[in-house]
Amino acid sequence: MKLRYPWLWKLLAWLLLLTVAIVTLMPPPPRLDLPLLSWAKAQHFIAYAVLAWSFLQAWEGRHTVFWILMLIVAGVLLEVLQGLMGVRIMETFDMLANSLGVLLGFVLWRTPAGQGFLFLEARLSRL
Repeated sequence: MKLRYPWLWKLLAWLLLLTVAIVTLMPPPPRLDLPLLSWAKAQHFIAYAVLAWSFLQAWEGRHTVFWILMLIVAGVLLEVLQGLMGVRIMETFDMLANSLGVLLGFVLWRTPAGQGFLFLEARLSRL
């Protein structure tokens, strides 16, 4: 089944990526430095899982490898930019969390959860 409003979902996916980029490059909020598996790493993991899940749905499975690689590269580049801007530090484990999140988003997209946008469209059309 095809999306009725693919432009809406594509816009949403790009807005999510823009939001992640802005938040990534903003000065950090105060936080405690915790071990490798801290809440900050979980935030990276979840954000990139949602991004991959969104992009793969919005493009209805077309160019899957491209979107996965693009999001992994975006996660790495945003971390590098953090380090270059001097406001935050570049963390290799954040890059890893971003990349693993993209892979989780791909896995979720391959399950019934990958029909989330179709589900929402069906529910919204009944309103």
